[in-house]
Amino acid sequence: MATAFVPNHLGDISPDEAMLVAIRWLRQQGKPHCVLAAGVRIIEYSEPLRRLVRRDEITTLRSASRSMLSRAAAVLGCWPSADDLAELHRVATAGTAVCVVRWVDTVEERVWINSTGAMNLLTGQVGDDRYPVAVDPVVQVAMRSLSASVNLSGWHPMDENRIKWVLLNAPREGHPYDPDHLFEWVLTEQLFPWYQAAKLRKLAAQVCEGRSLRIRYGTHYVDDIFDKWRREADGI
Repeated sequence: MATAFVPNHLGDISPDEAMLVAIRWLRQQGKPHCVLAAGVRIIEYSEPLRRLVRRDEITTLRSASRSMLSRAAAVLGCWPSADDLAELHRVATAGTAVCVVRWVDTVEERVWINSTGAMNLLTGQVGDDRYPVAVDPVVQVAMRSLSASVNLSGWHPMDENRIKWVLLNAPREGHPYDPDHLFEWVLTEQLFPWYQAAKLRKLAAQVCEGRSLRIRYGTHYVDDIFDKWRREADGI
């Protein structure tokens, strides 16, 4: 994936300077290209965007022109929302060159950068390594097992049931997890698409908050499945 990002104010650079760096990157990519903005009003707050990018090259997720994202060779995401990042992750995974101009230091931004291997256009550094991710080896094995057994194009209720069962029982078996770390790790390992990883993170957060997850179907897991996963994890 050819991905990049501009830190914006997080890297001691003004919004206009950050946008100029990003637009320069966009012009160096193949055509056609487009800009994804969180809303049409964003254009009003960026002089470089108004001056250097044609209006018909700018779209939003709510616009009828959003289909240009799938046709573009390169996409620039301007101060993306969580939903924007999900779409930018999809097109980047499909092979489109993508650059993101950051605005706020959200988990979703950091996960997008790290899971796509995006390069900082100001420093040349790949990724955002300020918050190292750690996932229990047994949980890793369980996630790989789930990825291989559930429908990655859309979870069936029985798939979601298995996800819930693993998330509920991993801590009970002595294998806790951090929902944000899990979110980033499964995306970096390309185990789930973004929207499923985000749902996994939400369910994991509910478990960590002490909430119960309703399980409606049998899981078809053998009684000693965690023992099996522990043996597999010994090699990690």
